[in-house]
Amino acid sequence: MFETLRSFLKTDFEKELFNEAFKNLNNKESKIRHCNFAYALRSLIDCIFDERISEENIKNAPWYKKESNERDITRRQRYKYFIQGDADDYFINEIIKFDSIDKISNKFNKAIHKLSKYTHITSKTFNISDSEINLFIENIDRVSAGFFDSIVSIKAKLIEKLELWLYESINDTFISTTIQEIDERCTHYSIDYIDVNSIEILNKDDSSYFFDISTPFEIEAEGDIEVEHQFGSDGDCRRGDGLRFNKSYPYKVRFRITIPSIREIIGDEKEYDSLANYSEKQKNKLDKLFMDEFYRNVELIDYKVQTFNYH
Repeated sequence: MFETLRSFLKTDFEKELFNEAFKNLNNKESKIRHCNFAYALRSLIDCIFDERISEENIKNAPWYKKESNERDITRRQRYKYFIQGDADDYFINEIIKFDSIDKISNKFNKAIHKLSKYTHITSKTFNISDSEINLFIENIDRVSAGFFDSIVSIKAKLIEKLELWLYESINDTFISTTIQEIDERCTHYSIDYIDVNSIEILNKDDSSYFFDISTPFEIEAEGDIEVEHQFGSDGDCRRGDGLRFNKSYPYKVRFRITIPSIREIIGDEKEYDSLANYSEKQKNKLDKLFMDEFYRNVELIDYKVQTFNYH
């Protein structure tokens, strides 16, 4: 139970508090075991969201708007930032196609409000039945799992997109650069095709919010490159004196990329605020501008073919 939440705990304090919460819950002799559990779990969740996310970062997020007269930042906004970070709503909803962050954050916020109900000992929360406790615990577990799982899901969505977007950059890398070790061994070579088998984001941490797009992403792609080798001239090959054959080589390539800011692409704040009313034609135009800017921001770090390293 609560294994998804446990996987996001970072410090010894968070892990110890998590364990203490369950010690309280499992104390069947206590008539307020669920209240003690709720108090400890609520404190743990507050620590996660208050200590890992600064108010300044939330206020600087392009989607931030003050929602309450009582406080600058609401709990719901903290939860949203934990998943989405400083990425534009348009990037998340329209480009990544992960349009459920607000729904997930709202649902989690409601579950935490319900959790808070049990942190106060009253005649209504004292000595409630085991079945009521179990129902309350199962609901909190399910909602929190959905919330923290969304961070993993949104990363998977981004990787799907990166596999498509970076294919062009990987092709350009090998087509525009001579692979010296192959070139030295044959008269000519040509690339038949390139497969992208996997893409990994090297410098982003799942245990905090994921979309910190203010810093570049370091991406490593792995795959196979199919090369046609030619020994001898074209005439030699036609006469049977030459040789052509194909060979596949594993490769790794590393890029540094910066996710473009939709707000900066648009430039005008009023226009940016009207994104929700964009027509399909306007969205298509903006998507093209985004991709053009994306490819301008792709920086090749290095690549390897077999055991050879090229810079």
